[in-house]
Amino acid sequence: MMIADPSDEQLVNAALEMGMSNLDAMFAELADAQRNGESASAGFANTKRFLRLLREQGWPRDAASLIDDLKAWQESPFTHKLTCGNNGNHEPLVPEQGEGQVILVCRDCDYVQTHIPNLPTRRKIEECDRWMRERGFRD
Repeated sequence: MMIADPSDEQLVNAALEMGMSNLDAMFAELADAQRNGESASAGFANTKRFLRLLREQGWPRDAASLIDDLKAWQESPFTHKLTCGNNGNHEPLVPEQGEGQVILVCRDCDYVQTHIPNLPTRRKIEECDRWMRERGFRD
């Protein structure tokens, strides 16, 4: 079902459901249309608006920003930690710069995770942490 004029929240939720896997295609669609001087159809307008929202949230992230965001996630007392695929009782995974990509490493064994989940930025994580503490939630 196509929504004629989706809200920002609907656009972001749709992207998360897709796993953001179509992001490169969306950027390519936007660039092609701009290069060809095409007018914005409803779908193109939503793509353009969605990409603006992503940029405002810090997407796409460079490796240093992504590592910083992952560290904030792992350090927050209110998040479910990213854990070892070999043993969930190991310490939380640690983000590192791998060969051309960010990876998550288990310090307790040789487990390496190359799939990086879509997480909020450090700024959003810290805002949520503050909100939780202000309302009396404990670490």
